[in-house]
Amino acid sequence: MSDPSDLPLLFHAPPTWPMPTVEWIGGHQAWQPPPGWVPPVLGAVPAPAGWVFWSESEVGWPRFAHRLFFATKRSFWLWCAIFVSGVILTDWGATSGIGQYAVVWVAIGIGVIGTGVVGMGGAAIDLRKIRAGMIDLLRESAWEVQQSTERDDYQAYLQRFRGNQ
Repeated sequence: MSDPSDLPLLFHAPPTWPMPTVEWIGGHQAWQPPPGWVPPVLGAVPAPAGWVFWSESEVGWPRFAHRLFFATKRSFWLWCAIFVSGVILTDWGATSGIGQYAVVWVAIGIGVIGTGVVGMGGAAIDLRKIRAGMIDLLRESAWEVQQSTERDDYQAYLQRFRGNQ
């Protein structure tokens, strides 16, 4: 891994802190240093209060988030389509002039609208829950990323070593 923008989160080092390697950033995604912590380098001071260590990468975050958001976004738009269908049914039932059956169509339309609203609300809540859980997922999977990166680096080292013989 050589480009930090491929990672879901970008690290922002506070003033006086050295910028860590891409491998370190990949293996420590979303890690928050405890207050007062400083890296073991000469002249480093604690981060200012409220320092934001991580931000979403314009390249890596959408790639990471896509697989988690896709099904819920699809569900949200399906519920939107159901809602619009209910509006059309209600309008048609109310304006079609079909007499006694108009009440039935209006009732069906209102039922579909209600179902669509409930479904859209549920999907929107799911999207918020997924987003909140993504940072936790990154923290949990950072160790795996670190191990994978180290394994890949070791394999590259072995290939270079074999090529020099």
